Amino acid sequence: MNKKCIRIYSDRDGLPDNIPHVPLLFPFWGIPDEKAMPLDYRIVNCAKSAFDHFLKEGKEWFKISPLSEADWAVLPIEWSRALPEADLKQWAMKFMDKAIKAGKKILVFWSHNSDDPFPIKEAIVFKSSIPRPHCNPNEYPYSFFSKDFVADYMDGVFKARPYSPKPTVGFCGLVRDYPKTFPYRFKYFLKKRGVFLNQTNGHFLRLISLNIFRGNPNINTNFKIYHDFYAGVFNDMDSIDLGYAKKIQDEYAENLINSDYVLCTRGVRNFSYRLFEILSCGRIPIFVDTGQLFPYEEFIEYEKLFVRINWKDIPRIGDLLLKFHRSLTPAEYVKRQEQCRRVWEEWLSPYGFFANFYRIFEKIRVGS
Repeated sequence: MNKKCIRIYSDRDGLPDNIPHVPLLFPFWGIPDEKAMPLDYRIVNCAKSAFDHFLKEGKEWFKISPLSEADWAVLPIEWSRALPEADLKQWAMKFMDKAIKAGKKILVFWSHNSDDPFPIKEAIVFKSSIPRPHCNPNEYPYSFFSKDFVADYMDGVFKARPYSPKPTVGFCGLVRDYPKTFPYRFKYFLKKRGVFLNQTNGHFLRLISLNIFRGNPNINTNFKIYHDFYAGVFNDMDSIDLGYAKKIQDEYAENLINSDYVLCTRGVRNFSYRLFEILSCGRIPIFVDTGQLFPYEEFIEYEKLFVRINWKDIPRIGDLLLKFHRSLTPAEYVKRQEQCRRVWEEWLSPYGFFANFYRIFEKIRVGS
């Protein structure tokens, strides 16, 4: 067998039509029909432009096989979608039980995941959020398949930003309001100076970082702040305004494109979609490290790719950014942006992630 060709088994028998299947199966079953999907899925998760390359070449790396001949049985829906729905969870458990009885390894994708363990310990689980230290050898980091920002917002041609002595830091998204009482202000004063900072409160880390950047005269800021997730697009699920949703998406893309660096912190979970979107855009993340594992980090030198700041060093985040920026020549700065884009294309996009999937397959095969 070609080392890049993995035989997989999956099926949808008994699943409702409006339940999207996992991206690994797109080359065989097609991209799920947007019109049949819930509106929130259509707005946030449908990134068709990012899948063009994978759809053309995915069948070279994977082959649909009968269960008896398969290397892996692939759960066709993400566990995050099955978990809260009793009927879907029951269907998924039956699928996995069938695979176990056939003596097959089960492959599961779990985005938006909690820190709870997967119920079948033998399953190979790709999770959005895996904290360090990594204790479960069957868990692997999962890339978020963002839009291809170059294809969708740069007319298909990557454009690096020229070097400026005074860098521009961008951020577009939710920043929570906190009460302006004296106890809060005193607590914020202490946290800004590194006292009582907590790595699990991603939104507070975000707020403090943005305010530090605002207060640094050697840094330009390009902030677009919302006080609801996705600027409130999903506040009323019964009447989502698609035109307004597109406006918010366009504002987000414009903010990325027009920034030298973009702040990236964890959210509720120890994971950030924004990291992959920034890299897709070919911009340099300012990544606040709270102990996340990255996809393929044994092959990608992430620490040499972008500004990686330990969460405990947030009080110095402005100075650390300037130190990084001033260490680059104009040519090196442009090259760093190109590297960010290249890593997304070759490793983290749907094409890149699954083109390198055989590396994980071989690792599991050797260890089994």
